[in-house]
Amino acid sequence: MAAAAALRALITGATGGIGRATSFALIDLALARGLRASLAVAASRPGPALDELVADLGRRGADAFGLHGNLASGADFRRIAGAALSEQARSHERWSTPA
Repeated sequence: MAAAAALRALITGATGGIGRATSFALIDLALARGLRASLAVAASRPGPALDELVADLGRRGADAFGLHGNLASGADFRRIAGAALSEQARSHERWSTPA
């Protein structure tokens, strides 16, 4: 089975106005191009806003997951970027494996 093509992105500040709007715009873009959306959405802290965003994106058709941390911190930045890449690789494997 061929791998499902995806639009992959890491959106920072995702629970706020521009970040949240960007997340939904990327889903629309992916769907318009016949792609699935794999979105890593990052916020400064965990909590209901991030959880609700991930759920909303999932209901819109994205494979979404939340991350949190202080992007001004080099250690947090590396952790968030690494987690986004790892999770998106796992997502790719799930979509590429025959049922």
